[in-house]
Amino acid sequence: MDIEFRFEAREGDDSSHDELRTLYAHLGGDFELQRHARISVRRESLQSGELGAAEVVLAAVSAGLGVGRLAIAIRAWRDAMNHPTALALTGRSSGYALADNDPGRVFPVELGDPEELNVAADTALTLRGTDGRPYGGRIDGEGMVVEPGTDTVLVGSEKGPSIRRFRLSDGHEVGTPLPIPEKLRTEPFGGAHQGRTTESLAATADGRYLYAGWEAPLNDDGDQRGRNRLRIQRYHGEPGGNYVPDRQCAYETSTGMYLAELAVTEQDRLLALERQYVEGLGNTVRVVELRLTDDKDVTNTPALAEVSADVFVRSSLLFSLGDCPAGGPEVVAGKQRQPNPLLENVEGMAVGPEEADGPAKGSRLLYLISDDNENNAQITRLYTFRIRLTE
Repeated sequence: MDIEFRFEAREGDDSSHDELRTLYAHLGGDFELQRHARISVRRESLQSGELGAAEVVLAAVSAGLGVGRLAIAIRAWRDAMNHPTALALTGRSSGYALADNDPGRVFPVELGDPEELNVAADTALTLRGTDGRPYGGRIDGEGMVVEPGTDTVLVGSEKGPSIRRFRLSDGHEVGTPLPIPEKLRTEPFGGAHQGRTTESLAATADGRYLYAGWEAPLNDDGDQRGRNRLRIQRYHGEPGGNYVPDRQCAYETSTGMYLAELAVTEQDRLLALERQYVEGLGNTVRVVELRLTDDKDVTNTPALAEVSADVFVRSSLLFSLGDCPAGGPEVVAGKQRQPNPLLENVEGMAVGPEEADGPAKGSRLLYLISDDNENNAQITRLYTFRIRLTE
């Protein structure tokens, strides 16, 4: 396993030499890490105008985790783009980030070289109703899809719950919200819990299929020995046009985990971002691959609590963020107790297409983004991974 930590410092910051010596000593003293890795550290500089200059933490890791090779870079920053809950790509290094704090905003973002993460966010677009008034507290955006070939985005909100369409030109809502099956609505209409509804939203590359994931079990679905039994609603339609619910999938999480986001690699093949937080212990963040090809449609299943195991989608762990080597606090800064300083309140995920040629052929870029919840003990952090999926 090869691990490279890229240490960054401001131009003219001579103190970085002492920090580098500390970093070498820390890593060199980690016997378990040294037994399995070759470690190199080099200094890089940040220009004062770059996003991230206020709080610099960058680590690049290449590690064998049983899923081919995984490469990761992380950056944390303080900027106006706080409270991000979703990330949607429009190109290899560009996209939009959704912030769910009042009034509800969408930020155009440039992600730069995935190895370096030179992130830049443009002026935010405020989400507005059909009447032109800012949505504000009326929407709690958690998932977002940029509709291919259109000037619109779909935003999934925990309030309602709802999935609404907005123009990227002015932020105005257009059309009518997508239909939410009654069972997936909150009481008294359905069995979903307030604040634990539409947490994730993803679509196929052509936009014909849309997947909306519910964060927590419905009242009658429950869990199996701590493994939450959730529902993923698939829609069929056309970008910018109508979408209709066409099937529901049952998904059983890892023990104690909740669904934070979905990303599509191909039709009915998804990545699920699972998340958990325990006071005093910190976060658990896992990325799981889901295959929906052999599952059963549970649209008319009244409760998942007693259904057999073959009803649920096939799932396999891709990686756990807590298992990735962070190199200790000298490399990755943290503000709260965590099992691994890499861990944060990760809420958003986006995946790029498979590389067709070059040294990265067959791999994909995967991005994660954390939500600081406007809490001084948390960090808004962007991660990039290079993953290689099996057939």
